[in-house]
Amino acid sequence: MLFISCSFDDDEITGGSNSIHSTYYIESSQTSVPMDFSLKEGESVYFELPDISVEFYTVYEHYPIGGNNQAIIIISYNHQSNAQEIEYNSSDGQKSFQAKNGTNYVVQLKEILKRDNYFELEMSINQYGRL
Repeated sequence: MLFISCSFDDDEITGGSNSIHSTYYIESSQTSVPMDFSLKEGESVYFELPDISVEFYTVYEHYPIGGNNQAIIIISYNHQSNAQEIEYNSSDGQKSFQAKNGTNYVVQLKEILKRDNYFELEMSINQYGRL
């Protein structure tokens, strides 16, 4: 677990506007697709098998209109040497994108949930068949 700019205030640990920053590591032997997972704001997951890192970077509540939440997700490839930023609007429903690292993996963004005082992004990773 990595703490970035943490402060202690009223029993709440914060890292600026984000919560505790954590990175989860999924080894090749643990990767079984399809795999559902969820990340809190500031958390990321690295999948060793397809060499993909997915970070739930931040969320904008009621943006650009009320009732919509916009998540910014950073996807990194090739041992995090290449990255792309994805915007996901909760009002758009589910959104999928293909990994741009030559593998046949797809990440599906499903839903942004607000739980207690933090946001959580529901996702899954899967493979598609090649003909």
